[in-house]
Amino acid sequence: RPETPVPVVRWLRRGMEMDCKCQDYRTLPAQNPLFLAFEYDFDQVRTFFQPPPSDPASLSERASEVLSRYRCPRPELVAALEAFNRRVGGGEAVFENLRRLAREDTVAVVSGQQVGLFGGPGYTLYKAATAVQRADWLRQHGISAVPIFWLAADDSDFEEVRTASFIDREARVHTIRHADPRPGKETMAGFAPLRVEAELQALTEVLGDSPFGPETLQLLGRTYEEGATFTEGFARLMAEVFRRQGLVLFDSTCQDVRRHLGGFFETAVRERQSIVERLLERSRQLRRLEFEPQVAVDETETLLFWVDGQQRFKLKFEGGRYTAKDRKSLRFTPQELAEAARRRPEHFGFNALLRPLLQDTLFPTAIYVGGPAEVAYFAQVNAIADLWNICPVIQMRASFTLLDRKSQRLLAKYGLDAQEVLSSSEQRLAEKILRQGELEEVLKLFAQFQATLKEGVEDLQSHMEPLDPPLVDMLANALSKMDYQIGKVQQRFVANQKGQAPHLKAHLDHLLNRLRPQGKPQERFYTFAQFLAEEGPGLVQRLLDQIRPDCPSHCICNP
Repeated sequence: RPETPVPVVRWLRRGMEMDCKCQDYRTLPAQNPLFLAFEYDFDQVRTFFQPPPSDPASLSERASEVLSRYRCPRPELVAALEAFNRRVGGGEAVFENLRRLAREDTVAVVSGQQVGLFGGPGYTLYKAATAVQRADWLRQHGISAVPIFWLAADDSDFEEVRTASFIDREARVHTIRHADPRPGKETMAGFAPLRVEAELQALTEVLGDSPFGPETLQLLGRTYEEGATFTEGFARLMAEVFRRQGLVLFDSTCQDVRRHLGGFFETAVRERQSIVERLLERSRQLRRLEFEPQVAVDETETLLFWVDGQQRFKLKFEGGRYTAKDRKSLRFTPQELAEAARRRPEHFGFNALLRPLLQDTLFPTAIYVGGPAEVAYFAQVNAIADLWNICPVIQMRASFTLLDRKSQRLLAKYGLDAQEVLSSSEQRLAEKILRQGELEEVLKLFAQFQATLKEGVEDLQSHMEPLDPPLVDMLANALSKMDYQIGKVQQRFVANQKGQAPHLKAHLDHLLNRLRPQGKPQERFYTFAQFLAEEGPGLVQRLLDQIRPDCPSHCICNP
């Protein structure tokens, strides 16, 4: 991996009618600095992470290490996974993978996400696809492996899962919002019942005339059926999308496996002080290197929730006792909570920093596949992992921007590159497009005038400096103000011309709404069902064919 920035890393692969170009993350806006260091300058952050395996020797060593540490009883785990995957309609490839997981020599490649409406944002599917690809990669190197997707149904942030965004053929954005049917905010999101008749009807207006729109709508109606829960709808959709690949689904609220986690939660209680001290020290270490910790931690942190049926309550440690933030009647001494962990582990939940460790306790996890934020919080997870005799390893998921046919035509028409749309301001894009028309001469004159003005001021400064040095700084300030005002005039000119050219505004809106809607990455905004409606079910395999373990880049693809 290169340690010095490069403008763009290009990789063009032709296969299954898909062309992809890899885009260096460092050229894209708003990237997490810790994630960038992990991807491109690992030595800088090596102390915070276990190095991801990258060759046959390290793969074999990692698998052996994981298997030697693994203690969870496989028969009970596989039985629970089989029951859930059968309930949500898993295909034969899933049960083949479960038979493989039952063997003592099999490791897991795990990823996961909240149970979003209609499958959640596109990157959810990219995480699952990467887990499938990584498991296949391990098997190609002689290591028995299965892909597992963790359904974070226990998350109580319903806002994060209740919306799904789509775009119609006129490049208008539509965000569908499910009502919150939960009796209280503490109810875990996965238990929320689905009532999607109105949402599906609205979606018919958006996707109905897409090439694969009717089939996609039937798929969503079949999986997100009325009366099912968010967990069941999400799981059924994932089971259908990855039917051929055998993605194993795990429900994080499953009670059948909780009885094996008493020791895990007891350690979290008994080692709370050490955990907090380590996490606070890790935060200081990160800040010394000018990285901001992904998860805020203070002296009251426990990493734990108390689970009561379908509700969970955050536990805090204050005054020598554990108390529930939103249920004051829940109070425990450390001894009482440790005893409860040992005897009633089904009453315990976990936060984002504890979840990777619990996941590696349940599964023989060789690799976890995550996004930039997860990479960042693994830097904190690794500060406490040895308390459970765990060494978690994370690798970045695949990341895609998919170009529709019209966007491809517009990029060619205006001589634009998709990377420019992803990283440039709307003003800059409008200027570049206008430069190709009859306004090119005017915009050239703006640039020439600013250059001439700067040259003239610099010449005047060189003559003034020996005679009156203080005025040289005044002249520099005057130039800065003039340059700013001229820039404002140019911006107003571009905005006016854009407004007078409806086709230009429509074309620019199309590119921006498709590639970076509301200033966000496409994969974090649009639901993957959008692209299934446009490209069909074969899109999943075409994306799988493009995922490479050795390509730490964002992929811009013509599906």
